[in-house]
Order: sequence, then C-alpha cells, then structure tokens
Amino acid sequence: MLGGMSVWLWAVIAFLAGTGAGWGLSAYLRGRQPSEQRLRRLQGVLDRFQGEVAQHFQESGELITRLRADVESLYHHLESGAARLTTEDATQARLRQLEETSATQSGHAAADRTSER
Repeated sequence: MLGGMSVWLWAVIAFLAGTGAGWGLSAYLRGRQPSEQRLRRLQGVLDRFQGEVAQHFQESGELITRLRADVESLYHHLESGAARLTTEDATQARLRQLEETSATQSGHAAADRTSER
C-alpha cells in the first residue's frame, strides 16, 4: 500500500505542479499581450495621424492647383504683353517715347549743371 500511495502522491504533486506552471505561464503571456485600452489608445493615435496626413495632402493639392492657375495667368500676361509691345508700331512709339524722355532728362541735367556754376 505504501508503494501504491507513493505513485498517487507523485501523480497529485505532478498534477499540481503542471497546473501551477500552466497558470503561471498563462498569466505571464496575458501580461505580455497589449491590453484592450492600450490598443484603443494606439488606434486613436493612428487615426489622428492618418487624418493629419490626409489633410496635409489635401492642402498640398489645393496649393498646387492654385500655383498652376497663377503660372497660367503669368504666362498669359507675358504672352499678351509680348504681343502688344513687340508690334512694329508699338516698338517705334516706345522708342520715340524713350528718346523724348531721355532728351528731356538730359536737358534738365544740363540746365542744372549750368545753374550750379
């Protein structure tokens, strides 16, 4: 009987040791997994970041569209100015205007020099 009890005693001890080890391992692994609250917090951080990235690209797209429109306006301005200023009549008129302005300014400068003497 004593021998039979020893086997049962070892079986109970092994069962209790296995149960304790299983419970301890389970508790350790549960502690290593992220908690539901931590997951929700991280999901909120990720959602905010994704929103900021989406807003950034939305604003960038709007700015690029505005830039494209401004470049087109500048191109049309330069094109119309070049067409207006480079015709033969416009060029001749502009040259006469510059000659008159130059002559007027040099006449004033000469008069100023003679009056200083």
